[in-house]
Amino acid sequence: MSDPTVPDPETQHTPAQDSRPRSGLVVLMAAALLLAGIGGLAAFALRGSVAVPEPLVQRAQAVLSRALDGRGDADLGGIELYLTEEGRPRVSLTGLTLRAADSVDSVTLPRLDVVLARRALLRGEVRPESVRLEGARLRLSRDADGLLSLAFQSGGALTRVPSLPALIAEIEAVFDIPALQDLRRVTLSDLTLDLADSRLRQVVTLSGGEAVLDVSETALSLALALDLPGIGTGASLRFTTRKGDPETRVSLRMDAVPAQVLARQSPVLAPLGVFAGPVSARFAGGLRPDGRLSALEGQLALGVGALALGGKAAPLAVSEATATWRYAPDQRRMFIEDIVLDTDRLRLTGSAHGDIADGAASGSAPGGFPDLLLHADLSEIWVDPGARLPGPTTLARVMLDARWRTAARRLEIGQLYAEDAVTEARLHGAGRLELPAGAPPFLQLEVQTTGLPSARVLDFWPVSGRGEKAGAWLRENLTGGILDNVTATLMATPGERPKLAASFDLRDAAARVLPQFPTLMAGSAHGTLFEHEFNIRVSEGEMVVPDRGPVDLAGSSFQILDTRIRGGDARLHLSARGAVPTALALLDSPPISLLDRVALPPDRLSGTVAARAGLTVPLRKGRKVDLDTLWVDASLSDLRFAEVAPGRDFAAPDLDLTITDRTVTLAGTGALQDVPLEVVLARAFDTPAGDGTEISGTAQLTAQGLAALGVVLPEGTVSGQGAVDYRLRLRPDAPPRLELTGDLAGLGLSIPALNWRKPASAPGTLIASLRLGPVPAVDAFRLSAAGLEAEGRITLREGGGGLDRMELDRLSVGDWLTGQAVLTGQGPGVAPTVALTGGRLDLRNLPRGDAGGDGARAPLQIALDTVQVTDDLRLTGVRGAVGRSGGVIGGTLAAQVNGGAPVSLTLARAASGRQAVQVQASDAGAVLRDAGVLRTLRGGTLDMRLEVLDDPRILEGQVRITDGNIVETPGAVQLLSAISIVGLLDQMADGGIAFSEIATGLAISPGGITLREGRATGPSLGITFEGVVMPARDRIDLQGVVSPFYALNALPGSLFARRGEGLVGVSYRLAGSPSAPQVQVNPLSLLTPGLFRDLFRRDPPDLTQ
Repeated sequence: MSDPTVPDPETQHTPAQDSRPRSGLVVLMAAALLLAGIGGLAAFALRGSVAVPEPLVQRAQAVLSRALDGRGDADLGGIELYLTEEGRPRVSLTGLTLRAADSVDSVTLPRLDVVLARRALLRGEVRPESVRLEGARLRLSRDADGLLSLAFQSGGALTRVPSLPALIAEIEAVFDIPALQDLRRVTLSDLTLDLADSRLRQVVTLSGGEAVLDVSETALSLALALDLPGIGTGASLRFTTRKGDPETRVSLRMDAVPAQVLARQSPVLAPLGVFAGPVSARFAGGLRPDGRLSALEGQLALGVGALALGGKAAPLAVSEATATWRYAPDQRRMFIEDIVLDTDRLRLTGSAHGDIADGAASGSAPGGFPDLLLHADLSEIWVDPGARLPGPTTLARVMLDARWRTAARRLEIGQLYAEDAVTEARLHGAGRLELPAGAPPFLQLEVQTTGLPSARVLDFWPVSGRGEKAGAWLRENLTGGILDNVTATLMATPGERPKLAASFDLRDAAARVLPQFPTLMAGSAHGTLFEHEFNIRVSEGEMVVPDRGPVDLAGSSFQILDTRIRGGDARLHLSARGAVPTALALLDSPPISLLDRVALPPDRLSGTVAARAGLTVPLRKGRKVDLDTLWVDASLSDLRFAEVAPGRDFAAPDLDLTITDRTVTLAGTGALQDVPLEVVLARAFDTPAGDGTEISGTAQLTAQGLAALGVVLPEGTVSGQGAVDYRLRLRPDAPPRLELTGDLAGLGLSIPALNWRKPASAPGTLIASLRLGPVPAVDAFRLSAAGLEAEGRITLREGGGGLDRMELDRLSVGDWLTGQAVLTGQGPGVAPTVALTGGRLDLRNLPRGDAGGDGARAPLQIALDTVQVTDDLRLTGVRGAVGRSGGVIGGTLAAQVNGGAPVSLTLARAASGRQAVQVQASDAGAVLRDAGVLRTLRGGTLDMRLEVLDDPRILEGQVRITDGNIVETPGAVQLLSAISIVGLLDQMADGGIAFSEIATGLAISPGGITLREGRATGPSLGITFEGVVMPARDRIDLQGVVSPFYALNALPGSLFARRGEGLVGVSYRLAGSPSAPQVQVNPLSLLTPGLFRDLFRRDPPDLTQ
C-alpha cells in the first residue's frame, strides 16, 4: 500500500494546471441518481419489491441519456422499487452502463441501490438520501508526473487530480448538485481497490473492502476499511473535511498486520522486512489543499515476533516494541517518543526526531520519498551478546545524528555518542548502517573514547569461539589500566566475524607476561588491533624484581598475530634497561632461568644493561613456554664482576650478551684485575649451572698482569707484552680456572739459572692452566720457545709472596740440557734456587755468553743423570750445588766418569777470570780407564785443573797423578821391547812400573784430548809424552822420551834435558790404535845427550788448532 500522506514536492500542481474539468463521470453519476429518483415516484405507495416494466425501463434509460446533455449515453438493465424496513423508498438499478461521448471508456455498475429522502418526497422532490454500490472495482493511480487519477476498472478516469485533498474536493463537489443535497451516505461494499504507482512500478490490490462516505451540513467523512493481500485483515483509513476548513483530517489504524506484508508495500516500509511478527499502528493528521501534511501524530507497536539480523546470526526474540510519533510540518520534523524495545538480547528506551531533507539535496527515492535527518537519544540500553561474550552489558545513554537515505537504504551516522553505565566512559563516533534489499545488513562504526578501564574492554572480547584463548589470557594476566585516546573502526555483518581495527593508549596497567615473571607495571603504552592482529607496546613501564629493584621495560611489546586461532601463541618482546644484577635476576625467572645455566652470581655484579628479548608465549592455559623461540640481545655497560677469583675483579666497559634456545654468548673487551681481555662466553643453553661457565677470548699478557692475578714470578722472568688466548672456567663449587694458550710474540722470557732467554721478537708456544684460588697456582704449563721446552707446574706463596715452587717435569734447553728441574722461590727480590733433578747436560753444546747478565745467582742444585763433556767423556750421577756470579759458575759436584770411577768437581773462577774446573779422584787409574784415555794405570791420586776457553767446547789445564802404576799394555810392551829394557818388561808384567808422579798439560776439545809436555816419573823409569788421544776414532799419536834408570839418570838429566827426562833416553812415537799401536824408536837418541834431543823431535799434533 503506497502512502498518500507524503507528497512529492516535484509533482505538485497549481490550480492553473488543473483548470480543465475532470468530473464528467461525477455528473453522470448524479444523473443516474436523478433517474432513480424519478422512477421512485411511480411506486411511492408500494410495499415490497416491484420490478419496473421494460417500457418504463427504456423510458428511464432515454431520460438518463438526455440528462447527459450530449456528454454520453446510458444503458439500463432493470429497475426495482421497494420500501426499506424503516419505510424509506428504495430504488435498485441493475446492469447500468455509462459511456462518455469523447472516449471509448465506459463504466458498468453491477448494482446501485438508492434510498430516497422522505422529507424531500413530502415536499414533492425526489432526492437520494443514501447510495450503495456493490462489487465495484476502482483504480487509484499515480503517473510519472505525480498526477492522481481515480477510475472504475472497466472505464476511463472519473477524475485526475494532483493530490488526495484535490480528489476529496472533487468528491465533495458532487454534493453541491441540488438533487444530491439530501444525500448523506454513499457506501461502496465488496470493494476492490487497485493502487498503481508508475514511479514505483508497483501495483497493489486491496480486496474485500468497504468505503463509506458520510455527508453532513458541516463535514464530509470518507472511511476505508481494506484487507491487505493474503492476510484477511488490513487497515482502516478515514478522511474528514469540514465546511470552511481547507485542511483534510486523516487517520489510520492497523491491527496485527504482518510486518513482511507491510514491507512489500513501499520503500518507506521496507525496513519492516527484518521483523517477523504483527505490526499495529495508529496515526492522525491533516492534509493541506496542496497535498502537504499538516500536523501528524501516531503510535507504532510490534507484537511478539523475531527481529532478523541477517546472515548466520540468531534473530532477536521481540517481546515488545512501541513508539509514539508526531510530525510538525512547519519544521518538517518527525518526533518519535516513548521508544521501548524489549527483546531477549537487546533492551532500550529513548526518543528521536527526524527532519525531512530538502528535495534538491535529499537524493529521494523514486516515488518522492525523501531522505530523513535523524537524531536519536536512547537510554538504558541493555545488550546480551550471548555465550560469546562474558555477559550482558549496559549503556546509560546513546545519542546519534544520522541521515537516512531512502534510495540507498542506508543510515549515515554523522555523530554518535554513548555513555557506559558501568564506568561512565564516553564514546564518540560516526558510521553507517546499510540495509540492502535481499542482503544482510552491514554496519560500519568509527568511534573514539578515553578513560575506559581495560577490564571493561575485555567485557567485549569473546569467551567462546575464535579468539577465546587470547581473551582468556588477557583477562587472567592484565589487571587495572585505563585506555585513553581510543580509536576503533568496526565493520560487521550479522552471522560473519566482525572486522575491527583499533588503536589506544594504555596507562596504569599491570600485566603478568609470564607466569613466574614479576608483574609488568605499564605506566604508559600504546596498542593496536587490526582485524585479527593485536599489538601493545610499552612507552613507560617497569618490572620490580623482588629484593632487587626495578627494570625499565619501555619499548617492550606484546603481539598476538592471529586472535582467531584457538589456543594460539603470543609473541613477547622485552626491551629492558636497569642494573646488571637486577636484569640478570629478571632473566633468571622461569622459564629462562639464566643463572641456573650460567654461573654469574648477581650479588657480585654491578653495571647497567640494555637488553632486548623475545619469546613465544602460549595463550592456552597449561601449555609450556617453548624455549626454542627464545632470544636475548643485551649490552652490558660498566660491568664489574667482583671476586671473579679471590681478591680479583673483572671489569668491562661494554659487553654484548646473546641468548638463543641453544647457546648463551657473552662477548666484548675488559680486564681481569688489570689484565686486558677480549671476552667470549659461549655455553650450551641446556647445560646445568653446576657444570660451570666458560669465558674465553684474548688477553694481553705482561709481568704486571700476571702479578695482578697473583702469579708473581722472579723479576725479569717476563718482559714485554703479548697476546694469548684464554679460557676462564667458573664453577660454583671450585676456584676459577684460567687456561692460557699463545705464541708468546712480543713477550720476553728469561730463566737466568738456566742461562736461557727468549727475546720478545722470537716466537714460542705457551699452554698453561691456572687455578685462581685464594693462593693462585699454575697447575700445569707447557712452554716452548728459543730452544726451551718445559712442562710442569707452579705453586705460589700466600699473600702475593711470589714463587713458591716451579716443578719442571720435562725440561729441555737447546741441545745441551734435558731433564727435570725444580725452582724454589726465595722471596721478593731474591732469585729462586734451581734444582736439576734429573736429565742430561751436554757441555759440548753449552751456549756461550751469559743469558742472565753478570749478577749473582742463587745456587743451582744439580742431580743430573749425565753430563756430556766430550764425545767420549761423560759424567754420570752428577750431584752437587753450583752458583753463578759474574758470569762464572762456582760450586762442587760429585760424579762418575762414564758411569764408573767417582770424581769430585770444583767449579770456580780462574786467575784469568775464566771458568775453572778442578777434577779430583782417589783412583786416577780408574778415572783414566773409564774416560778411555789410559787403561794401564792402576791407582794414583788425580788432580786435574781446567779452564773453559772462549770456545766453551775447549777446556785447557793441567793433570797431576801421584803414586800410580803402569801395567802391561800393548804400546808400553812394544816400546820397552824396542829399547830392550828387559827388566822393566818383567817389572811391568809383575805388578806394574811405579810412577811417583804423572803430570801433563792437556786440552779437551770435541776432537779428543791434546797432551802437552806430559811426564811420568818413577824410580825405574821416566817417560815424557805429548800428542793427542782420540777415543772416538780409537787413535793415538804420541811422542816423547823413555829414560831408564830414572833414579840415577834424572839428576844429570835435569841439567841438560826436559823435566821427566834423564841424561840418557830414547825418543819414541806411538801412533794408531791404542790396542796395537805402531812404535817408532830412534836408537841414535841414546847417544844424544838430553840437551840435543830436541833435534830429533817433531812438532806434536794439537786438536785445539
